[in-house]
Amino acid sequence: MRVDGGVWDGKRSFTLSPENAKDGRFLLSSVEDAPVGVFELILSCRVGKHPVDRKLAVGFAPEDKITLPMRATVRERKQEALNFIREYGEEHVNRALVILHEEGRFTEEAGRYIENSYSKILNKEDCADFYLVPTFILLTKYMELLPEALYAKIKASIIDFRYWIDEPGNDVMWYFSENHAFLFHVSQYLAGHMFPDEVFTASGKKGSEQHMIGRERVIEWFDTFFRYHYAEWNSATYFPIDLIGFFTLYELAPDADIRDMARRAIDYT
Repeated sequence: MRVDGGVWDGKRSFTLSPENAKDGRFLLSSVEDAPVGVFELILSCRVGKHPVDRKLAVGFAPEDKITLPMRATVRERKQEALNFIREYGEEHVNRALVILHEEGRFTEEAGRYIENSYSKILNKEDCADFYLVPTFILLTKYMELLPEALYAKIKASIIDFRYWIDEPGNDVMWYFSENHAFLFHVSQYLAGHMFPDEVFTASGKKGSEQHMIGRERVIEWFDTFFRYHYAEWNSATYFPIDLIGFFTLYELAPDADIRDMARRAIDYT
């Protein structure tokens, strides 16, 4: 059996045999030696010429790394959170936002994380909506720091995106659950506002039309939310995803009523 660890130092391989087992168990690594994050373990069993693989998602959360120190002020606590994301965050646009905020300039590292998210949006991968919504923060607050070529690529991916199931397309994005539906609506609302005169590829509609459709859908989602609260199975798992939408609307929504709904949702959560 071979176990390939995560990506923190390339690929880690362990060859397991009865000789190095202790009480029927194998020690691959201590949690303290692993980075914070979720990684994929690939277990490959080979019997003769026949391999059998199994992929397992494993999360590492060493207490000394994930427990932030208590600080006296909100500003200090926010800074601790930014420091944590900068060091341990997923290698996507959210981590890039922290770098741009802290550095005040575009860096190669930030560009790499932005490209990771851009690729998911461009290819319409499942959960692309998770990365599209914070991209509007990127284009609003840090656009002057972005290289022109990168901005053009991101804009093209936004114009080409499929914002709901009534738009033609063939992809693997999941639209229907509470958190996904919300982020698709937020994306349509903000994308249309950001590019009102552009014709969006999938729908054939101008951005101004997309904006109004998205606005209606965001309001309808909030109406259901405030009436029934979190309704998705295992909703707590998706609080961080919903909060992406809430905070982005609170920061960027051009309509005061939607900003107020976002504030109420943040306070409730």
